[in-house]
Amino acid sequence: MRNLILFTCVVALAVLIQRGPSPVVEPTCYVGLLSVLAYFAGKLCQRLGLPVETGYVGVGVAARGFGVLPGRLFTMFDPLVAMALGWIGFGIGCEVGGMRDRWRPSHLSLALFGTLLPCLCAGLILKTLAGLPLAVALALGVAASLSGPVLTFVAPDHLPETTLVTVLCSGVSLLLYAPLTTMSGATLPFLLGVGGACGVALLWAETLVRVEPSLKADTPLIVLLLSMVILLPWTSALLGHSLFLTSLLAGLLTSWRAGLQPRLRRISAPVGRGAGALLLAAFGVQIAIERLPDLPKEVWGIAAIYLGGMIGGKLLGGALVRGQAHPYGRLAGIALLPQGLLLLEIDTQVRQRADLFGGAADTIHAVLTVAALVGSLALPLLDHLLRRVTMTASENYLDRP
Repeated sequence: MRNLILFTCVVALAVLIQRGPSPVVEPTCYVGLLSVLAYFAGKLCQRLGLPVETGYVGVGVAARGFGVLPGRLFTMFDPLVAMALGWIGFGIGCEVGGMRDRWRPSHLSLALFGTLLPCLCAGLILKTLAGLPLAVALALGVAASLSGPVLTFVAPDHLPETTLVTVLCSGVSLLLYAPLTTMSGATLPFLLGVGGACGVALLWAETLVRVEPSLKADTPLIVLLLSMVILLPWTSALLGHSLFLTSLLAGLLTSWRAGLQPRLRRISAPVGRGAGALLLAAFGVQIAIERLPDLPKEVWGIAAIYLGGMIGGKLLGGALVRGQAHPYGRLAGIALLPQGLLLLEIDTQVRQRADLFGGAADTIHAVLTVAALVGSLALPLLDHLLRRVTMTASENYLDRP
């Protein structure tokens, strides 16, 4: 019955869209259509054993790539993408903040190797193929490594620790990115952005710590969290710093300072299933590429290297731990989604300062966009395939006489 009602909604929205441009009705109908399609795609992925987030992002990519959405409406999704950045960053920060008792030195060393290896490889390839200066090539290598740390998957098969190492990779990449942008003349805006992000995150965390004890039920806390997701994008835009980084730090400090992780996790799951479908579909619209065949060959080369590195890292992790393809489960695929988001944040900074990179700005934008696509979409699918391989191998082993 639910599917029948949703199908009726799709037909009604399509009829309203066919009536022609309207400043209110048409954008609203497209948002509703994207939400319903994302819901169906998530259900399909769930039936196939894939993470539902893959369906959400995939619908957004397909909607823009196949011309379902008119180009004049693309900017309409920018606020939704901003809220998606805030929600996902805050959620990841809360998860990591609740793991403070599990941190080990090996996690940081693993994050260093998992970041430096793709950074050096991508930087040298960019310098050789695109002829970029070494500092610029390495800075872009660091940015691209955010979407594909190869050695992250050698970690033991504890899903929270996998997420922890992945977020540490993002932190290491940011620390490496700061001095490399110094050579390109973009240090001050970057450092101001990080400082502003820390300030807003501290203010939010302290506010929530003061208010939370008086919230006896979950409903007021839900309202408070949703207000944070809505207000942070505007605050970040006003101060000119990274929204994702602000939200990540806010979630980390809130969970660390107040110990709210169990309640936040219980609340974020149902809210994420509802609002997350539309937000991640809007994110898919943002990262989709309209003209894939026109990209330069070095872009596809780097994308192939990352995809091969991800597969190799997965198989290597399984060989070291269990002697078989190692299934990390749902979080292993989704853990790199925030890296793709952070990659797009850096891509935005590159486009805003295109004069620093000269004629290479378009190639850089293409490389970073493909890396974001690979990091956001390939790993959930790869995780599903490796899980199926492992299940088949286990069944064959049990069926042996």
